This record gives sequence, C-alpha cells and structure tokens, in this order.
Amino acid sequence: VCPFIVNAHILINLSASEGLPNAVLEGLSVGCICILSDIEPHKEIAELVGSGVILLPTTDTPTEDELRALAAKVESELSQFRDEQRQMNIERARCAFGVGRLAAEFERHYAQMRAIEC
Repeated sequence: VCPFIVNAHILINLSASEGLPNAVLEGLSVGCICILSDIEPHKEIAELVGSGVILLPTTDTPTEDELRALAAKVESELSQFRDEQRQMNIERARCAFGVGRLAAEFERHYAQMRAIEC
C-alpha cells in the first residue's frame, strides 16, 4: 500500500461507520487531500487537521448539484495544494495523531478510569 499512497493526491473514505480510520491517518501523513463522509470520527479529524479535508454529507444518493459542488471544491483544494500546504498538512496530521499525542490521550483516559474505580 505504501508505494501507492505516497504517490496519491486524494484519499476518499465514505464509510458509514468508523473508529479511528487508519487509512485516513495514513493518507494525511503523506499529505493527501481527504474526502470523507461526515461521520463523527471524520469530523474530529477535520477539526484537528483543518485544511485538506473535505466532509461530505452522508446521504443515500448525492444529487447532481451536490456532485458538481464536490467537484468544484476538490478542484479548488487541488489548485491551492502546493508543496508548502502539503507539508503543513503532514505536520498537522503528525501533531494531531502522532504516537506521542495518542499515548498521552490514552494515559489521560486510563487515569480517569482508575479514579472512578477507587
């Protein structure tokens, strides 16, 4: 998978349900623009990373207008997506979802759970 994702510009994940999607984090870590369904885990990623993430409403069948709006948004993101922007998105993804941050979050949750048990 690595040779493919490193050369990609866009990652699409339209899941109806996810935990913390590794594929999305991998895409962000190499600077892909991510087009994601608007489920809660994807919203959290978009909030933490900022630019380079496009959220789509989870509807049964997108209308022609919705597809045109998506195409325009993707085109706009790609035209603005320069090397500096790509590198900034890589750094944001690493800060938001790197091992250090995730370990600290796990420790915090574990400490809260232990406090409740006592």
